[in-house]
Amino acid sequence: MMSLIIDIANQFKTEKKWRNKCLLLEIIHLHMLGGNNKWTVRKTARMLKLSVGQTAENLKLARAIHDIPEINECMSRNSALKLMRSKI
Repeated sequence: MMSLIIDIANQFKTEKKWRNKCLLLEIIHLHMLGGNNKWTVRKTARMLKLSVGQTAENLKLARAIHDIPEINECMSRNSALKLMRSKI
């Protein structure tokens, strides 16, 4: 199972589309959380060599992709962030 996470992490690193990047990050984070209540956003960030803030923001965007259908129409991450912030 860890090799699958490594494959997803590698895909995350090369992905260009903001939506896909957020969703891949969410998959990785949720898998690592699994039953491990000691897994944190900070550990996900460290694993992917990202800042904690960027990781947390991308996880919020991933949740918004599921909860706010019109966010999928946003062409850029910044416009998606603006829309997400206006809806919460």
